[in-house]
Amino acid sequence: MVIKREKSEGASLQVQEKKILGRSGMKEVDAMVAAVKKLTATHTRMWEQWKVIGHGLAAGRKLIQELNPGIVIPSGQYSRKMSEWLAMHKITDKMISAAERAALLNIMEELPEIDRWRKEDLPGDEQRKVSHPERVWQKWKARMGTKKKRKSTKRFENPEADAEAVQEMRDDLQAAQDRVQQLEEEADGKWLKWKAGPQRIFRKLKRELRQMPATEYLELGELIVEDAKARLGETEEKEAA
Repeated sequence: MVIKREKSEGASLQVQEKKILGRSGMKEVDAMVAAVKKLTATHTRMWEQWKVIGHGLAAGRKLIQELNPGIVIPSGQYSRKMSEWLAMHKITDKMISAAERAALLNIMEELPEIDRWRKEDLPGDEQRKVSHPERVWQKWKARMGTKKKRKSTKRFENPEADAEAVQEMRDDLQAAQDRVQQLEEEADGKWLKWKAGPQRIFRKLKRELRQMPATEYLELGELIVEDAKARLGETEEKEAA
């Protein structure tokens, strides 16, 4: 009975898939299936292949959203629905991981800009190296983070011309400082004491900063390293004196 019910549900999903995605959407799905099989068989992971897979995944996401109104993306429910849909097309997590799927779907939302960036800014050798979706998305986010930082710096070269924005930044800074103080009070300051050990302190900070964008997290790390070097230099000067 269970097997019959699963077959019935699978057949129903196939009918709904064709109805919702239409001929063009089904072409993208079929192309995705062929690209995944080729990728698995040859282990060649070219950018054009990944894009074909990305278009198919975007069609699958559309199908899941249509069949499950209000579904949260990302969520455990969405991941299960996506895995079930891929399984229907005989694609497993070993063929294309959840991390690869997530990166591809992010890329699809900004594909024209990412394609232009790869062609114009990356040399031929670098383009071949930066073809895996996780790597592409990582470098793209880093690039966009750098652009935003430059834009922000230029914007505040003349604070008087943008007093409202400057005040907004000050308010954000104050809110962040208040949050830090709150966290210190909640923890009673114990974990911040050096005797807690750097590993323990890092674990605490990592949990608190898990929502921070990767580029800002990297910048924070660089600031900590710079401060540590400055302190080390001060210590050496005192010892020399």
